[in-house]
Amino acid sequence: MLQVVYASLLEGFAEAAAIVSRSGDVVATNRAFLEVFSRPPETGQVLALSDLFHPASEQLLAGPLGDVAAGASRSLDGLLTTRDGHVVALGADMRPVPAVPADTRLILLQLRAGLWSGQVVAQTAAEDATPDVHHRKDVMSPAGQPPAGVFPDRMMSFPADEPASVSARRLAEETGAEVASETLAEALALTRKGSGQTLYLRTHPVLSVARDGLRFGALPEEQGVEVRFFCAAKAEGPASSATVWAAIRSDVADPVEVAEIRRLAYQDIVTGLANRRAFQRDLEREMTARTGTSQGGVIAVLCVDLDEFKKINDLAGHACGDEMLRLVAGCLTRRMGERGTAARTGGDEFAATVFVSGEEEALELSRRLRDDLAALTLPRNGRIFSITGSIGVSLFDPAQASGEELAADLIHHADTLCLKGKRQGGGTCLVEWHQPDLDPDPDRVSLQTAALAERLAPAWGAADGSQTGSVQDGEDLGDLKLEELELHAMPLVRLTDLKPLGQEVLLRHREGDDRLTPSQLIALADRRGWLAQVDTWIMDQVIDLALAHADRSLIGLNVSAAAATGSGLRELLRARLQGNPLLAGRLSVEISERDLLREPEGIGSFLTICADLGIHTVLDDFTGNWVAMDRLVALRFSAVKVNPVMTRPAVHDARKLSLLRCLVTSLKDLGIRGIAKHLQSADELEAMRQAGFWGGQGFHIGAARPWSGGPVGQLHG
Repeated sequence: MLQVVYASLLEGFAEAAAIVSRSGDVVATNRAFLEVFSRPPETGQVLALSDLFHPASEQLLAGPLGDVAAGASRSLDGLLTTRDGHVVALGADMRPVPAVPADTRLILLQLRAGLWSGQVVAQTAAEDATPDVHHRKDVMSPAGQPPAGVFPDRMMSFPADEPASVSARRLAEETGAEVASETLAEALALTRKGSGQTLYLRTHPVLSVARDGLRFGALPEEQGVEVRFFCAAKAEGPASSATVWAAIRSDVADPVEVAEIRRLAYQDIVTGLANRRAFQRDLEREMTARTGTSQGGVIAVLCVDLDEFKKINDLAGHACGDEMLRLVAGCLTRRMGERGTAARTGGDEFAATVFVSGEEEALELSRRLRDDLAALTLPRNGRIFSITGSIGVSLFDPAQASGEELAADLIHHADTLCLKGKRQGGGTCLVEWHQPDLDPDPDRVSLQTAALAERLAPAWGAADGSQTGSVQDGEDLGDLKLEELELHAMPLVRLTDLKPLGQEVLLRHREGDDRLTPSQLIALADRRGWLAQVDTWIMDQVIDLALAHADRSLIGLNVSAAAATGSGLRELLRARLQGNPLLAGRLSVEISERDLLREPEGIGSFLTICADLGIHTVLDDFTGNWVAMDRLVALRFSAVKVNPVMTRPAVHDARKLSLLRCLVTSLKDLGIRGIAKHLQSADELEAMRQAGFWGGQGFHIGAARPWSGGPVGQLHG
């Protein structure tokens, strides 16, 4: 009657297993057991161990089987062979199993898995040419630790005429776990219809007596009781009259929870993307599958590191940061599409794999992804946050692989490129072919940055980013400026006639083998927490030079959010410009749209102070954001520098140029002048002139040059 139940349960074993009686009759087997002895799976005749094993092997099993029938679990080490002398196992594990009626002694017999393969059998036969010679070692299993595999601890039957409430009570008494009678009734009904059911029940804490009094004892939270139902025997008549048997196992993990734990082990909980472990695992599988083939093209591994993500957490909280991470995840998933996979590998780090035709396509893909990230906006509590990212791409050709390449190397290479781009100021896309035999060279940029940081630390801050003073504290930065840094200026011209209007002052590292780029210098100052002090120092130098050259040209200066929201720059401007409107009228402070949207209140108050002093205010990198447009009026900006993402597409597109002209006209109506930046060709300059821009700047007009206070030299145009 229980043969069907036992056979179904045995199929859960990977190794060959059978249920046998003390006398050696085989009650049930799984398919693996039958395959070992070359028996057809559909055989219906009752087997016996004497029909399967060599007499010597049968005798070897006899002793442990007797012990197990008495209630002990045993393990056997020794060669087990078939009747014709073929080795099928090097041992066996045996344990008692529940049976009905209770006085029936049945035994679970498990052969050591994998020992009947041709390779192992040949090796065993070579080591011992006489398979009838057995080496026996009986070992008692540790208490409470049955041999490998799973099997029910108890069996129960549920007659068809038993009320569901009675069945539920008996099951609760047997398992120690409550089950609703309706749930049990449904499971029994479905089982009688041929659909076997499984219930996973949670046990409640139970009181147990100990020497120190009462204490609670319960299974771990993720453990419970598994109840598997089988319709083992059907009486003549309708299926509803069949008896249902239940195989009960204790200390079983709920598969739903196991699946959830497994999912969480390989999934990022915030974004829903794969995590680093899953990403590397999948990449390893992909590389293994494609090694030595050219199918699908070149593997590109992208690492993305978000720039200034910490500021979002600092200004709006981690909930806002998590939302931005989800936006980035969606952006990355959409860009990869069905061609690749995406993952979040760290706090503000992402990765992706995609197959491309070569370096050119990989670079284009990374640039598009960078632009996608830059277009993201997240409104929160009156602020609007945006993000940029540095992207490193490592290329790998499976057709050229030796088969020994590791996915971790590709990820590390892409991550190194990403970090290199971040040190160059962020918003970069770097692509390289990965060379397995070459370790990444030391990052020269990082060495330069460290050297400069060491030299600047005494004046602008400690190496750990802590502040050590300010310009007002009397720090002598003059010598430092002459030794390490210098001011450059880029000309600003009126587009109608290219007449000089003024210049934008920029900070540059002096020429030399270890010269840092402007973006690297800004990134260094930002990481070290020096931006506010740097901007204050520059403004102090600009005012000194402006006083020494009494001309009427405008002098523009970019101001960071750190400087605008701090007190140092405000105090400097009040101290040096109060009562000097002529000098203030020559100065122009530029605030990026991104900073204004992130910190509207702090920057708004700074711009109000500047306007009250007579300083011109300019919104830099304007992208047409409606919130920024609204604040243009409220904050009395003098001019707007339009981001090239709006101007360049209009150069060769008449319709976009028409829209751009409408924007510039709207700015004029508000009393705000439009300035086109990064003009790099005559076509761009002419298009912006047609759009109605008041001013322009860029390499085509004039590159940045060392500045000593007077007007910048001749223009290229």
